[in-house]
Amino acid sequence: MVRVINNRVIFIDEIDRSLHTNLTRKFLELFYKLTEDDTSQIIATTHDSNLLDLDLVRQDEIWFVKRGGDHSSNLYSLNRYKERYDKKIDKEYLLGRYDAVPVFDDGLLEDINE
Repeated sequence: MVRVINNRVIFIDEIDRSLHTNLTRKFLELFYKLTEDDTSQIIATTHDSNLLDLDLVRQDEIWFVKRGGDHSSNLYSLNRYKERYDKKIDKEYLLGRYDAVPVFDDGLLEDINE
């Protein structure tokens, strides 16, 4: 039997590191199931856009970090965008809708390839 300790906050940096997307998703689903009657929570960072799924997490649980030109970071919630609950967040994220994707200097890349 699994024993869960109530009222905990678990921090995981890069929850997807060295794990397949499906395994990370199952881990989160299991955590949600084991903690549905208490106030424990996970705060995790990830680069896996497949986890941006409104069937897995709520809009208010998804936060983005945008890096500024001065190397500062701006943190903001998906709630800012008031998305529909059936929206494919991962696809919109990769297209740049939420303004938190890397910006590439194509000119610099061309200079490197010459």
